This record gives sequence, C-alpha cells and structure tokens, in this order.
Amino acid sequence: TCTKSKKRGVSIDPRISGAYSAREVGLLAKGARWYNNWNVTSNDPTAFRRLAFMPMVWSRYGADHWMQAIKQTPLKGGAGSIILGFNEPNSHSQSNMTPQLAAAEWGAVLARAKQLRFKLASPSPTKKGYPAALLSGIEWLQQFFAEADRAYGTTNAGVHYINMHTYDCDVASVSDRIDCLSTAFDGLPIIVSEVGCAAAKLAGNATMMMDFMQQVVPMLEAHPRVAYYSWFNGLDKYAALPASS
Repeated sequence: TCTKSKKRGVSIDPRISGAYSAREVGLLAKGARWYNNWNVTSNDPTAFRRLAFMPMVWSRYGADHWMQAIKQTPLKGGAGSIILGFNEPNSHSQSNMTPQLAAAEWGAVLARAKQLRFKLASPSPTKKGYPAALLSGIEWLQQFFAEADRAYGTTNAGVHYINMHTYDCDVASVSDRIDCLSTAFDGLPIIVSEVGCAAAKLAGNATMMMDFMQQVVPMLEAHPRVAYYSWFNGLDKYAALPASS
C-alpha cells in the first residue's frame, strides 16, 4: 500500500503507450498524481487518464507550434495546470539557450499561459553549466529573469515556481539546493521535475538507487518549499540500465 501524494510525479518517456503503460500507470497512480514527458502533448490518454499531465516547452525550436498544442486538460488545477519552462538551457546537449535568447522566446510562453490560465514554472538550468564555461543554474536564472522582466514588465519572468533537476545522491545536498534556489528567488516554491541518483544509474546499481529513493522521497514530501517533484524516470522500457528507474 502507499499514500497518494499531491506532490509526487514521475517522468515518462513520450514513446511509452499501449498495454505496457496501462499496466504500469495503474501501479504508479496509487501513489503519484502527475507526470511529465518533456513534451506539450500527453501520452496515451486512455492509459494515462489517472495521472495529471504537466506540459513542458522544451526549447525555442517549434515554440509557436508547441504553444498552440498545450490545451486545457480534463484534470484542471494543481499539477495539471502548470507549464514547465525550457529544459536545461545551460547545457549544449539540451535546449542550449543563453538567458538572453530564452528571454526573447519567453513572451510566447507567457501569452499562452495567460490564455489558458496556467501557472508557469521557470526553465530548469543545470546546477553547473555544461560545458563548464556556461553559467551555473542560479546565474543563468538571474540573467534570464532580468532580461524577461525588462522585456515584459514581469517579476521573476512571471513564473510561479522555480523548476530544478537534481541527480546528487546525498539527500542533505538536495535539500540544501532546494533551499538555496527558493531563497535566491523571493521564496518561490520549487518543482523538482527530475530527481534521481546519477551515481547509481551510471553504476547500474538498483540497490543504491532504491536506498536513495527511500531517503529522498520522504524528504521531498516533508520539505515546505517543494510544491511538486518528479522521479526520473518511470516506465523506462527503453533504458539499458534498470537502475535508471
């Protein structure tokens, strides 16, 4: 048995569908309330009907089309009425955007969120820029917010949540980073839209990953600054290493 949590979500590959997902989502929905898939459209609506969907505008590419694809969901309110911002923009291997470029593209995101009455979560820069020459997460967000506020007359780019990812395997470090980010941006609540233990994944060590999960989930549930969190990742039938989920 498990408790259904209003905070708890899971990241699910958008390719997942069919009987496989229907079975696994049935298990996840006993404890999780929402999911994201790095996309603006949900997975199989029948299989996933028990989980609210949180769309993401992954990058600037195709942003205008993506904006129109975001729709009001049957599960309104809470996790089902939040748009996640750009994915790891300070990584060359992800959405790869300077704060200035991201701010220039942010107007379309603001407009669509206002139209749908969705709340916004910030882009989710990595803790350290990759490669190292790029800005750290806090520095990137500070510059992005400043540029967006000048352009659109907003505060903190009009976001309601700070969006972050963490793959540290030390629970105290994860908690400290949540506090640091929230404090840096006027006490805004945090969405941890990806959480996992990188060392366990790289080692293919499922026991290590489970030990981390059993520590980090209660912390995230209890943390007063955490509004939502999403385990990376679920239903990962495409992964080579079982420890990834």
